[in-house]
Amino acid sequence: MNPLRVLIAEDDRGTAEELQGMIQRWGYGLAGTAQDRRDVVANAESLAPDLVLLNAKLPGLDGKVKAIFKNGVLEIHLPKTKEAKGKRIEVKVE
Repeated sequence: MNPLRVLIAEDDRGTAEELQGMIQRWGYGLAGTAQDRRDVVANAESLAPDLVLLNAKLPGLDGKVKAIFKNGVLEIHLPKTKEAKGKRIEVKVE
């Protein structure tokens, strides 16, 4: 069985490295990292992680994140910005 793959979304490099170490020590896989809203969207779509560990205060998010779990799908709604419309990331839960 493959380990759960985690995307770390954290803009503080030291905190991101600490989280990465903890995730790997606990036996989970690292899907990748993101440092801002744009990285979160791009990496979530391209890397298809099982879980996104998200700092809601990332640049471009400003704490305005909404997550909804329904019908086996976790929807993460990111806020609208000047350069992009609001974005929704879906993760299927089995």
